[in-house]
Amino acid sequence: MKWDFSTIGSQRKAHGSDLWPCTWARDDRLYCAWGDGGGFDGDSDTVGRVSLGFARIEGTPSTRDPDSYTGRNVWGDAPAYAQHPATFGGKVASIIAVDGALYAYGALWTKEETPDPVHRSNQGPEQRLIRSADFGATWQIAPWQATLGSFLNFGRDNFGALDEFVYVYYLHPQDDTRVYLKRIPQARLMEDPEQSGVCQYLTGIDERGNPRSWSGSAADAAAVFIDPNGADVQVVYDAALGRFLLTSGHNPGGSLQSASAGQWGLFEAPHPWGPWATVGYYDTWAELGSATRGDYLGVILPSKWISRDGRTLWAVFSSMGQYDSFNTVRATLSVVRSAPRITSPAAGTSLIAGSIVTMRGAGSGLSWSAGLLAEGAAALASGRGHAFRLAVPTAAVGQTLRVTLEGSRGRVYRDYRVGAAPHS
Repeated sequence: MKWDFSTIGSQRKAHGSDLWPCTWARDDRLYCAWGDGGGFDGDSDTVGRVSLGFARIEGTPSTRDPDSYTGRNVWGDAPAYAQHPATFGGKVASIIAVDGALYAYGALWTKEETPDPVHRSNQGPEQRLIRSADFGATWQIAPWQATLGSFLNFGRDNFGALDEFVYVYYLHPQDDTRVYLKRIPQARLMEDPEQSGVCQYLTGIDERGNPRSWSGSAADAAAVFIDPNGADVQVVYDAALGRFLLTSGHNPGGSLQSASAGQWGLFEAPHPWGPWATVGYYDTWAELGSATRGDYLGVILPSKWISRDGRTLWAVFSSMGQYDSFNTVRATLSVVRSAPRITSPAAGTSLIAGSIVTMRGAGSGLSWSAGLLAEGAAALASGRGHAFRLAVPTAAVGQTLRVTLEGSRGRVYRDYRVGAAPHS
């Protein structure tokens, strides 16, 4: 991994606001949450300041153009500094877009705890899941308490997700070194997790790297990631490379005073549960200096800002002092040549029902398989080599077709929407 820090100063935005967990929504924009500041429209720690806000971000960063991406406050200090008024406060740790809606985990302030929750600083006592059906304009608070966690983010509106579940990483309250994994059916995200069958907990991994089982009891959960120096994770799927990328802050000092934006690690794995390999483990990343000490506020890798070949990424981070803002850094991954890669059709291509498509890949020891994601659908075809011809079913219009390429160095899959043939 190589980092280009040239944009930290030139492309700083939303001065005075921090955290910035982000997700790629159905409308092709990023939606991100900030804490204690004016967001993009206020661009200050005091102007338009709210405890919690949500912003819409358009474009993609560029090292050459500071205006390559722009942000707008959707939910905050309206009408002067946001499009819609904030109605509660607190902090959001993670956000995901699923089936047209936004979901977020937060430690919230509401009017039940304080007269002015919108402007109450720091985390609130209410650990809740919240949902927005209108791209952040309004939010619904789940009526039950939640164990805060971090969503695994896939592509646009969670397209390309592993299956019908949403995966959540979480810690036990008295242990910040071991990370556990649970999954929730997409259709049941707003249901009370204490209800039977809502949450499934990973109980361990076998010698082949596959889940041993999923249990309905949290007591059966086994850790999927461990760092004795502490763990604060965010995970995203790099679809082009077929790898899961995990960022995690560590803090061997164990106090807020010793925590820093420069102390974190980057890890990769073939599955959401690992096994995790270290890409980089930093103690003085970006040489940010002592001014950033006081907390680790996350390093986010938005899936929308991962290049089509999976090798160029943009990280978002914030910190104390001068980096109390929306900061972007470009990263470039070096990948072994033998790793399997689907080179065409490109991600986002719509396959036409009834057509013959030639899939092409790179890597060594390649084998292909294809099938529809519809429940109970049988495999369509399989093959070997660098090219694979696939007949797209005529009856598959509107469905999703998954093509999987496996090689000697791993496995990658790509999902394609199936469209109707244009009328002649």
